Amino acid sequence: MNYTQYLVEDFVLDPSFKEWVLHSKSAHNAFWELWIAQNLHKYDEIKEARQIVLILHNMFNPEVDKEMDSRWVEVCN
Repeated sequence: MNYTQYLVEDFVLDPSFKEWVLHSKSAHNAFWELWIAQNLHKYDEIKEARQIVLILHNMFNPEVDKEMDSRWVEVCN
């Protein structure tokens, strides 16, 4: 992969990138941290892609809805 040519959308769709964002302790962690350190000119794109992955994950993850419902019950009682 030539990640230096990636745009925000490409990072969002990349399985390795998504795994790193959603599971920071994954095997992809060392790769992405090193790659970012060596490619700081892509930092803004990576930051935006990371935010999009997290938003999409939270929108379509039923466990997040259960967690939010649980928190509301705690707050309201």
